[in-house]
Amino acid sequence: MTAFVYFFSHYSEMSDPVYVFSFAGGLILAFLIADEIRCGRIDMRIVAVTSLATFLVGNLVSVTIGYNAGSFRYTGFANNPNQLIFYIASISLLLAMYDKRFLVLGLPLLVYIGVLSGSDAYVASVTIGAISLVYVVFFYYQKTPLIFNIGVLSLLTAIVVISYGELVHEYLVQIWDEADEGGSRVALLVNAVRASLASPLFGWGAGSFSGIFSPFEGYEAHNNLLDLSMQFGFLVPLAIYGVIIIAMTEALKRRQYVIFAFIVSYLVSGIFHFSARHFVFWVEFGVFLAYISSPRNSVSGRLDEPSAKRVSCAE
Repeated sequence: MTAFVYFFSHYSEMSDPVYVFSFAGGLILAFLIADEIRCGRIDMRIVAVTSLATFLVGNLVSVTIGYNAGSFRYTGFANNPNQLIFYIASISLLLAMYDKRFLVLGLPLLVYIGVLSGSDAYVASVTIGAISLVYVVFFYYQKTPLIFNIGVLSLLTAIVVISYGELVHEYLVQIWDEADEGGSRVALLVNAVRASLASPLFGWGAGSFSGIFSPFEGYEAHNNLLDLSMQFGFLVPLAIYGVIIIAMTEALKRRQYVIFAFIVSYLVSGIFHFSARHFVFWVEFGVFLAYISSPRNSVSGRLDEPSAKRVSCAE
């Protein structure tokens, strides 16, 4: 409703009410996908492997024909490197959840494409995901007491900070300076917060409401949470990310640490890109809904099992 209200106001140039139907369709799609997964009517292994094959073939064609060869950063057929990285994070997560054999086979190629893009977001998502995997494996190691695991993690963290803290800090500053694009990214984030706070419950409707010098200049924040909060208020992104966080806790409870790490990487990729406007985001959201609603101790809760072995719903 807010999208149509502000479309006829002085914010009309920034409002795109047509995208309301896109977001509504995406949300409906997510719930339908979740229901189909729970009922075993979709073989997500096929979806994951097909996504991998399509992505790799598409990038092979892009490299072969020299598409967008004039760009200083590789984007494939995507509009920008961060969009490409979002697809890599999404496909990697699907493979981690549904077919780990193809994850092992496909991940080196996905990493190569990510590195080829020169995306700082990819470096951040892979690094944080890998660190989270190491930490949870140590923390939940069953053969030693929990207090011992915490002590080992604390010691390792202290050693890394003391030995490489300054080097890591300089590297992170360098990455941020390159990613910040002369301060514009920080400005977009700050002004996105200001625009969100101006209408915290309902947002401003579908559109772009951040800016370089002030809010409401018609720019995206290039941050999934803030772009959603500007458009729909804070409750919508909190609900969406609440589902994802619950999925992370479920992965820990099920000791599926690899899935946990790839969810972390997926979340980090959304810090640098408005991924919710992509069809794939709502597919992943449907996967998260199915994951948290599947019985933890039943075969339907094991996402690497074939669909035929999962519990079927009544027709």
